[in-house]
Amino acid sequence: MVYRSANPPPNQPNRRWRNWSGEQDYVVEDYYEPTTLEELVWVVEQAHEQGVRLKAVGSGPEKFDAAIEENQTAHQAAGHWGVPLMVFEGEPFYGQDRIDLLVWRMKQKGL
Repeated sequence: MVYRSANPPPNQPNRRWRNWSGEQDYVVEDYYEPTTLEELVWVVEQAHEQGVRLKAVGSGPEKFDAAIEENQTAHQAAGHWGVPLMVFEGEPFYGQDRIDLLVWRMKQKGL
């Protein structure tokens, strides 16, 4: 299915963009916040036709409150806090140095 839109999302030219931690900060020539699939497709098509790179960034942290709360609840239920946290069959594997142990445990179960 091909999506096309004759109505582009509003452009915010020369907008300053900063990531959530403030480590990256720059002014973008064109800044769009599409709210529909058609608007998103329009932005991607325009970038492609003009041969420019497209940088997609996430929404503001306030939009993730429900996901954060759900993750915090899952961490507490697993008995650990932090990332990376993986749980397999109720057994928590906390920390990057436990990934090999998780893989070993999953192989024991035929995965």
